[in-house]
Amino acid sequence: MADKKRLKKPKSGKLEPDDLYAIINTSKDFHWILDEDRIVRFVNASFDLGFEPDEIVDTPFIEYLHPEDLKSAQNFLEELRANHTPSLRCNWRIRSKKVGWVAVEAWGSPLPQTSNMTGSVLHMTDVSLRSNIAENSNLTKQARNLLEIANFLPDVFWITELKTNTVQYISPGYERVWGKSCASLYEDADSFLYSIHRDDISRVIQARNNRFQHKSYEVEFRIVRPDGEVRHIWAHGHTQINCSTNETDRFIGIATDITERKQNELNLRLFRKQIDGANDIMILLNAATLEVININDRGLSTLGYTVEEILNTPFNSITASNRDALLLKLNNRDMGAPSIRYEDELICRDGSTFPVEINVNIVSTDLEYLYAAIRDISDKKRLADSMRSTVYALASALETRDLYTSGHQERVSLLAAAIAELLGLPPGVIQGLELAATVHDIGKIAVPSQILSKPGRLLPPEFELIKLHAQTGYDILSKVDFPWPIAKIVQQHHERCDGSGYPLGLCKDEILSEARIIAVADVIEAMTSHRPYRPALGINAALDEIKRGRGKIYDETVVDTALSLHSLDKLMPLIAC
Repeated sequence: MADKKRLKKPKSGKLEPDDLYAIINTSKDFHWILDEDRIVRFVNASFDLGFEPDEIVDTPFIEYLHPEDLKSAQNFLEELRANHTPSLRCNWRIRSKKVGWVAVEAWGSPLPQTSNMTGSVLHMTDVSLRSNIAENSNLTKQARNLLEIANFLPDVFWITELKTNTVQYISPGYERVWGKSCASLYEDADSFLYSIHRDDISRVIQARNNRFQHKSYEVEFRIVRPDGEVRHIWAHGHTQINCSTNETDRFIGIATDITERKQNELNLRLFRKQIDGANDIMILLNAATLEVININDRGLSTLGYTVEEILNTPFNSITASNRDALLLKLNNRDMGAPSIRYEDELICRDGSTFPVEINVNIVSTDLEYLYAAIRDISDKKRLADSMRSTVYALASALETRDLYTSGHQERVSLLAAAIAELLGLPPGVIQGLELAATVHDIGKIAVPSQILSKPGRLLPPEFELIKLHAQTGYDILSKVDFPWPIAKIVQQHHERCDGSGYPLGLCKDEILSEARIIAVADVIEAMTSHRPYRPALGINAALDEIKRGRGKIYDETVVDTALSLHSLDKLMPLIAC
């Protein structure tokens, strides 16, 4: 603390200097004295900014001011010095070791002429709570709602001040994802780095350095929570320009826990690897009796038999062809040819069949054997069926979170397929369209269920979250190698012919024909179904909507085809199922 001798005893009053110091040093307000160079010469001992008084005395006052308040403070002190105006008031932010910045109301006056130095007396009151209340009361309704949403979303939202590298806001999602308190991040803005997997830390630091070049960044990495659990995180953010100063001063970011998605991607990769690397069915036959002597694991799992059940079983009992047909093929083979190849069907234990190509080789040792290599020639169909099952599972997962729209995707799929058939599209295209329609809203799996089932109209920020589902659906499905452009169809199903749709703002010819069909089917089904915020509007309202948008936002050919379906009495059964 500055030497008490720097202050003179007042000319009037009965208080001794020690009494005055006792009063000042027990005040909860901040009482500072600055010299004419704005160097701090005295601070009261009871102020609570986390600094020791000796840390502040003899240092420039501006070091403790928020950068945005420097001009205001300079004007304030100039006015005091030039006009000797007492009791000027202003609002600033003062640096604190504890919480970053403290909002204060400041007033002051020049030192009296009787003082042994020239300067100013500043009195500052902590008005953080009052400022916060005032600030919150001035927030728009949209901003308040957005903050509430951010606090409840599972994602982590944060705002960082670039110059000081201090966290101004961190959403509660940080505690859920990182397993650490938000307070720890307010104290140390870099503390989240301590949780990042050591193999990913350099990539994260490199991405974060883009902030200082006023660039956006996105990065994927792993964290290790305090309980040892490893989670996958995808983070992205961008800098923000202060409108009043036209300077980049903040960084806004979001981090999403993608652990479940990464696991699903891994499962899909393993599934694909298993499908792509599967071995053929191999069966060893007794050449004389055509009975099964041995079979590989692939054959057992495919046909559904145990080893005990299939050994010594006649080969013709698991094929569509009879024994004589195989013997005839063997006898009619080219002279000296060691093998024959033909197509047949295998019969599984449960009675189901599938087409195969059978390559029978004759193996002669002490005994004569037949070695049958059997390849499933319905791989594409089987893979498509597996994908269909995966798609239906994804659709089911979504509808368990959104009971109000249960069955919506299935009905849209039926209606879209009917429109496509009437349009004369090829069967292969219709098959891809059906799958895309079945999961066209899969991106909503990332939307909080309380928003999906909200009994009332969505607020603008909530609707903006809903609108992300088309792109999120693309992000999910693009990882799967479908034989159709499923991911792009899902991404584009909210695009409109006049370019007013989302997320890409495409126009008619830029939108896939399948997406244009789903757009019409989606509107019809949605308007004829109950929603949390309204009852069903009925088929007439739905048809009026697509008529109004014909050629503008909806493809006119698709609209005409849907109207034809209705005139043929084929539309209502599809949306009523």
